[in-house]
Amino acid sequence: EIENKLQKNSNYADRVEAVLSGWEHLAGTVRPDGTHIQELAFFLYKWSLRLVLYGEWTGLAQIVKTRLQAILQKCSRVGVLEPLCRTLLPLVNEPWGHPTLKAIFSGTQEIADEEVIKYIEAETWEVIRVRVDTMMESKKCEDLAFRILKVCLRCIELKNDTARPEIPHYTDEDHNHFMDLYFGLLYKEDQITFVREVGELETKGVQMVNRIVKKQEKLKVWKHRLKIGNLAAKVLLTVACKKNDNPFFWQAFNEWCDIQQELKTPDDELQKMIHRLRQEIEISSHIYTMASILYQKFGECCRALVTELFIRGLTIDMNSREGIMVKSEDKRPKELVELELQMACGYMDLAQVNSI
Repeated sequence: EIENKLQKNSNYADRVEAVLSGWEHLAGTVRPDGTHIQELAFFLYKWSLRLVLYGEWTGLAQIVKTRLQAILQKCSRVGVLEPLCRTLLPLVNEPWGHPTLKAIFSGTQEIADEEVIKYIEAETWEVIRVRVDTMMESKKCEDLAFRILKVCLRCIELKNDTARPEIPHYTDEDHNHFMDLYFGLLYKEDQITFVREVGELETKGVQMVNRIVKKQEKLKVWKHRLKIGNLAAKVLLTVACKKNDNPFFWQAFNEWCDIQQELKTPDDELQKMIHRLRQEIEISSHIYTMASILYQKFGECCRALVTELFIRGLTIDMNSREGIMVKSEDKRPKELVELELQMACGYMDLAQVNSI
């Protein structure tokens, strides 16, 4: 019955009443060990946290808040319920009153790392995550949610700084959630900063792009998930072109190709982009990687371009081979052996592409 009253078509006041009734039922039936009602308690806790952190909560009559407070205090005497009630109780009367939170929202002063850590310890990552999510759902508070996300990521980045107090424990899923929302909002807010910060992420950035383009949530920020992912993938691919890091380049180019497929980029436009990209690359292994991934994903429509890329990669390697042989006193230096092996693989791949 409680679940029915909490459906999306129910209004806010009805949902609050349903949760209050649930807690009252719990308070009247709970036994000292409390183990038989843990599932219901956790369900009510999750919903209470969301409802209290919605903007409408502060506009409710004080009697409603007092009623919830009294029920939670009663339930907190049961051991298994105490942690849930302890988290909720400080939020009931003033969910937005924490001094550090107010300072974050005002944006008028720099907040010390130690102060941020203390705030997160007091509030917990779980509450902050629900707080951010409810703000994102409201659509009118994205700028404030962005400020919280920025501070949270700053705090997480302090993890390896031994001179700082210990960072409250967070899960990888929490980190990814904050990171995705932050960059989703940053894309909308400031694309110049977006480009700079995404370019510093490298492999983590590719993983983020993969998550963003697969988003299924109805949040407004993900309406342009493919545009966000496409720009981020271009930035990361540009960075990868300059680095002699084959795994990173493979990940970046593979993700970029997947996005072009989802965007249904026309073949002629795709080939123009590849030609521009090829002009930036002087590392032959990257060119082989491009050719292999292109043929794997786009097939016959790109055969001529793939052939051109393999020939370009082999030409770079042949020139490098001549340079090594001229400079080296050793007839078969290790560098030459590795290069010739790479060339052999390149010739085999080229032959395979043109074997049909």
